[in-house]
Amino acid sequence: MLPVLLAALLVAGWFAWKRNARFDLLDWALVAYATAWLLAGLAAPWDFPAALRETLGLVAGALLCLCLRSAVPAQSRVRAGIAAAAVVAGVLAVVIACPPSPPVPRTGLAAASRLAFSQQKIFGWGPGQFRMWTPRWLAKGAPDIHADPPNLYLHHLADGGVVAAGALAFLVLTALAVLLSRARGRRADAAARVGLGALVLWLLGGLAASPLLQPGPMLALWIALGSAAAKRP
Repeated sequence: MLPVLLAALLVAGWFAWKRNARFDLLDWALVAYATAWLLAGLAAPWDFPAALRETLGLVAGALLCLCLRSAVPAQSRVRAGIAAAAVVAGVLAVVIACPPSPPVPRTGLAAASRLAFSQQKIFGWGPGQFRMWTPRWLAKGAPDIHADPPNLYLHHLADGGVVAAGALAFLVLTALAVLLSRARGRRADAAARVGLGALVLWLLGGLAASPLLQPGPMLALWIALGSAAAKRP
């Protein structure tokens, strides 16, 4: 199974490269983000199949964004419409994917996330592994639950380590620079403004919601970002 999955990722990467031959810094940031999660999934020390399944979603999403930057129409209104629709779908996906509050305080999950990160700092425990093995890091006497870290940033650290967290920082800073440069001035791009709003909403929402790394919200972000930061002819 593993060779098939890796071959599929290589094919997807090759297609993304062919669709987007003029690589810029944002393209490399997307590649770095996909690579970081792929490495975290391959390095997962426990339930490897589950980690690899979640890894595929994160890697494929970044590659989709890479392809969209060269595939979407050049018209600003069309791109803005695609990005806005993705934002609405993403918000709905977060509402649907958000689980009930676990019987452990957020502070307890935060402490458990930091403990998990301290034990695997480079690549983390692998995508989805904190949720699968939550009781290992909770304080003694805590309920036997399975939950994600309490926010997007601890989620990256616990499941992906400094590699995934660094790739996230690189991607966010690069995307903000591209979108801000297009959203200002007399010839401001409406799509860039929508994409900028989507990215800021994702980052602020990430302070309180860990389901943002689930497939639905992430797919919405990739579509919004790929449409808003599309390559100019």
